[in-house]
Amino acid sequence: MKTFRPGRSTYNCDICKRLTRETGAQSIGSHLCPQCWDLAGLENEISDGMETVETYKDNIVGIVKELEAKGGDVSDWIKTFPTILTEQAQIRAATVAQFEDEPYKSDEDIIVDLLMSRSTEELERSRIQELTMLREERCYNLLRRLVANGKITHRMHTGTTNGRPVRVARYQVAR
Repeated sequence: MKTFRPGRSTYNCDICKRLTRETGAQSIGSHLCPQCWDLAGLENEISDGMETVETYKDNIVGIVKELEAKGGDVSDWIKTFPTILTEQAQIRAATVAQFEDEPYKSDEDIIVDLLMSRSTEELERSRIQELTMLREERCYNLLRRLVANGKITHRMHTGTTNGRPVRVARYQVAR
């Protein structure tokens, strides 16, 4: 079990930018969180030809999910492992690759690009959140802003969950 050591100061991970501290799981002075440290080790083994990406596929996906759950920005790792990080990672990696000369692609643009790539579909917020790898509150706020700015539209649908009526918003690009 990885635990924080008393008396150590916190820092932002050089890769995922989340606040962390030395836990003993990573090299002292690396300025990486434990998850980025583990991913860097796997990346090193793969790039050295010791193992293949397929060998570590499940490990990488698990570490990335843990990293994201702890609030880390996984976009750098998605660029490194785009072939194995499931559909949502591939969408984000493709979006980044299309605009390599641009320094940053906003989360709003990624949502709009996702909806444009599926222009005949209406997607629920939970599916958009899953595909873009955004946290729930962030995704909700971005969708509200995009609707208010007229970039996307939403329609409310009524369904049931556990026998109880629920209202669900579905989104698509404004036409």
